Amino acid sequence: KYTDEFDLVNAITHDYDLLRVVWDLKNGGAEAVSINGNRIINTTAIKCAGPVTMVNDQYVAPLFVITAI
Repeated sequence: KYTDEFDLVNAITHDYDLLRVVWDLKNGGAEAVSINGNRIINTTAIKCAGPVTMVNDQYVAPLFVITAI
């Protein structure tokens, strides 16, 4: 059912949204990726922690700055 109301669930950035961006960058040939200054390596955990996300056991919140080389 279509509604004009703001959909809060789709407005929240989840861990899988960040993971998808990281995977796409890696699959596209990125050699190094970071999220808000936290370097992403093969053993990095990205997981939801309430209203924020944890990357390398550090809390990160929007606005996310994703850097890739």
